[in-house]
Amino acid sequence: MASKLRVTRALFRQNARNVILKELVDDVYYQPIVSGRVETTPCVFLQLNSFFYQFTMPNIQSAKKRQRQNAVRRERNRAARSVVRNRIKNLLKTLRAGDVEKVEKELFPNVCSALDRAANRGLWHKNNTSRKKSRLAKLIVKVKAQNNAG
Repeated sequence: MASKLRVTRALFRQNARNVILKELVDDVYYQPIVSGRVETTPCVFLQLNSFFYQFTMPNIQSAKKRQRQNAVRRERNRAARSVVRNRIKNLLKTLRAGDVEKVEKELFPNVCSALDRAANRGLWHKNNTSRKKSRLAKLIVKVKAQNNAG
């Protein structure tokens, strides 16, 4: 049985007109597509985040392998981006609580290193990560100034 991770953004964009909503199904199932009276090639409906993506299966072996590789890379990239976002959220939550010392000494360096790693891996552009770091640094300075003044 096919894996549930066999859909990629390229295939989704290519077949965006074929995206359909259906009831939740546990696995992939094959169904011939009928358009008018003509039955076209068999397609796959794939459950991902309670949506179903319909796309034709590749015939060429290298295309099948590329599809598998893209699915694995997509999941890996999603997990890595999630780690960075969670670190930023934790930094902001701690900053809102008023613990500027902890943010400066522990959380901000961790966020910066995570952002740098994300830029090196190509998850985000280096200018994007630099902008995020700069804005966080400005926010830390601003909160620290407010705490000292107040």
